[in-house]
Amino acid sequence: MSDTCAWCDAPRTSDIVCPRCGANYEKAAAIKQRGSTKGVAVTPPPEPRPVDATGIGNAPALPVKDPADEWLNCLYAMPALLIGAWACQHFNVFDGLQRIVFSMR
Repeated sequence: MSDTCAWCDAPRTSDIVCPRCGANYEKAAAIKQRGSTKGVAVTPPPEPRPVDATGIGNAPALPVKDPADEWLNCLYAMPALLIGAWACQHFNVFDGLQRIVFSMR
């Protein structure tokens, strides 16, 4: 195995393909040496890792113990928070704290 790409002579990375020209290292070397890729065992690309429910990480989603309760929490949580915030603002509850935390004054 050489330290450079067979097509573009860029430094070889730990990836399967060359970042500069996009050639598969093993296929490119086989074509340069033999003229074809017949009989060459090419390493398949790695399988994609599972993504969690948020689409951010690669951890599996945690199981939900009570789906009905989870659905109700998702349904009512945001409206309850918005109504609570509106009530605090409208009736001047925690007014000083709101001014300190949520404004630039």
